Amino acid sequence: MFDHIPLILAQAGTQDPTASRPPVGGEPTEATSRTTPPPAGGEYAANDGQGGGGSGGGQIIWMLLIGIMIVWFFSMFSGQRREKKKRAALLASLNKGSKVQTVGGILGTVVEVRDHDVLIKVDENSNTRIRFTRNSIQSVIEDKEE
Repeated sequence: MFDHIPLILAQAGTQDPTASRPPVGGEPTEATSRTTPPPAGGEYAANDGQGGGGSGGGQIIWMLLIGIMIVWFFSMFSGQRREKKKRAALLASLNKGSKVQTVGGILGTVVEVRDHDVLIKVDENSNTRIRFTRNSIQSVIEDKEE
């Protein structure tokens, strides 16, 4: 059945494409068993740039894909930038007396602030103080006054 597909496609320029098909279940006739020889020199005609190449649809898809990737990268990096600025503002606002929570979950009050580290009082009764780097401060806790 699939042996005759190239013949049918090769003869697509004829007036009646159904006339050249072999009878169902029978042997192909002499008219359908002929093949069209290639053009002179054994080469096929080159595409001269005219006609429907269909590359316009592919370019549109690529442009849309690139546009989506640009928007995705912009949104991803802008979120990281915003978080980084927020964290830098938090660390810059540390001052003596601020109540803070460290990354490890330790709660305390800032006693001393230096360039790279912070001294935090974690226990009022025993006057326990621990030195942390500034980057280990996770958040500043604001007491709601009643």
